[in-house]
Amino acid sequence: MSRRTTLRPIEAPELKAPESAAAVEAPPPKVTASRPLVSRNPLVAGGLLAAGLLIVGALALSGSRSNQTVQPAPVQPAPVVTPIVAVATDNCPSVTSFTDVVTSYERQGHWSLAASTAQTALRTPGLCQSDRTALGQKLVSLTREALFEQPPAPEDAPGQRRVATAYTDLKTLASQYGVQAPPPLPIAQSAYDNRLFLLATVAYADAFTSGDSAKEDREVVRADYAAQYNLGRIWAQRTDTKQHQEGLARLATACRIDERNQLDSPEACTELQTQVGPRNKWPAPLADPLITQ
Repeated sequence: MSRRTTLRPIEAPELKAPESAAAVEAPPPKVTASRPLVSRNPLVAGGLLAAGLLIVGALALSGSRSNQTVQPAPVQPAPVVTPIVAVATDNCPSVTSFTDVVTSYERQGHWSLAASTAQTALRTPGLCQSDRTALGQKLVSLTREALFEQPPAPEDAPGQRRVATAYTDLKTLASQYGVQAPPPLPIAQSAYDNRLFLLATVAYADAFTSGDSAKEDREVVRADYAAQYNLGRIWAQRTDTKQHQEGLARLATACRIDERNQLDSPEACTELQTQVGPRNKWPAPLADPLITQ
């Protein structure tokens, strides 16, 4: 026989698994009756206050030191500005480099190169008038010397004509730069000494025309005669037809100078008669102040 007893189960508290370790609450701290609880908030506030006071003190100390070491810069008075008076000046390019080269060429006797350098310097843009005048004078002087630098042989007709043309250019240069042209008589004498007979005849003609010399100066008249005779005798022996004909004309000119001025120098007339024959076959003389005046 079975007994049915009615027993109520003991209600146990429902246990729930903690969702995580963080969800488990730590047991509250035990409070000991002999030591009362003291709040920490006043302590924290006191600490912060002390720290703040220390910071303020440090800043005040730093400020006092900085005030002692750093002094404010004194105020400088405003500078007095002196007005600049505009003075007209010539901003001219320098020609020193050119003049140095010219001087070097002069010392070496390279007159043509020196003259070419001076002429190049004269083409400098914005050249001052004073520099232009000085360079113009130098160019004329150098060009005169260059006439006798490398004299061609008397029979070299192109070379003789080149030098005579350079003499004409020299006079043009002097006029262009407002410089007095070199006197013709010294040029004629130097030309004769260097056997530049064509240049000598041109320069002697300029000397008689300009009044630097006159018919009364017998030595100059004889020198002109000699230049015409020497050039005529040499050129009349050349095979080139044009040069030969001009040589005969130079002999005729010398012969006429002798007869008009009574030099008693029959060499030209004799040479012309030998090469051409009777006088009616002689060529006409060239223009010369000793004949036309």
